[in-house]
Amino acid sequence: MRFLKKLFEKGEDPLPVVDDPQLGRMEWSEDDEAWVGTYSGFRFALAYERKATPTPPLLSYAKEVLSDPGWLERTLEEEKKHWASKIPPSVKDELAALKFGLIYFSIHKGRGPYIFAIIDGGGDDRSWRIEYHGRHCDGLGFDT
Repeated sequence: MRFLKKLFEKGEDPLPVVDDPQLGRMEWSEDDEAWVGTYSGFRFALAYERKATPTPPLLSYAKEVLSDPGWLERTLEEEKKHWASKIPPSVKDELAALKFGLIYFSIHKGRGPYIFAIIDGGGDDRSWRIEYHGRHCDGLGFDT
């Protein structure tokens, strides 16, 4: 029964604003259920983990990744190159225009640090995304 109680136990209320010495000001977004900020030119979100502020492991992961903007850009460019040979010519301009939108950081229980990033620049009928586990890129994809 303790498991069920803990499962449905309400977490702490998230603080509306969190200031971090490295990442700067982050504001709570009810829509994203995360604290949202900007760092190194990237918009990012840190997932709510039932605590009033982002947890230390999540902050550490976000800082590590956001402090290496070249890695993020390289992984996206590599994925775009991978897709270039698989898409029709009519989508190539769209693919070339893709860039990072909101980068959502979370920690999955049992699977560790995780990123689900929205990719801006897609056509009206495609919502692009790129996913990572730790520092491994799982790939670029889209939903229609």
